[in-house]
Amino acid sequence: MNFISTEVLRDALKKHLEALKEEDGTSAMKEVRQLYGENAGSELFIHLPDLCNFPAAAINFIRTRLPSIYAGAVREIDGEILVICRTNGVPFLHTKAEELFERVLSFLHSPIPGKVMFLEGIPLILTNNDTVSAGMDYAVTRIEFTLKELAGM
Repeated sequence: MNFISTEVLRDALKKHLEALKEEDGTSAMKEVRQLYGENAGSELFIHLPDLCNFPAAAINFIRTRLPSIYAGAVREIDGEILVICRTNGVPFLHTKAEELFERVLSFLHSPIPGKVMFLEGIPLILTNNDTVSAGMDYAVTRIEFTLKELAGM
């Protein structure tokens, strides 16, 4: 049984996030990075000291599972997207960061109500979102997801 490469899925998600536009047609995300490793999200600013283009997004595939109930025919990839805005403690910029987060969350849903978005034919199921503590200078929100893929035969 064959699964789509995780690199292909990472690239597809990166391109999708880069396609989010502002009203003037410019990219909503100034930078989209891919993280690697289980603790990469919590150590974002250590791993990416050169991240300086905001707003930004960071994609991290945290774990891959082959649940035994599917006899190896289904692969589940748990991941997260971190939406990062520089705010410098300014309330107006925190409001703009929240608005951007809501737009990103909507952008990760299917345009059809009640349906999920697909990446390379694989459903992207949003499972949770929360705020990450990053001090007064940054607003960071984490969007957790699962990709659930049926192996190609």
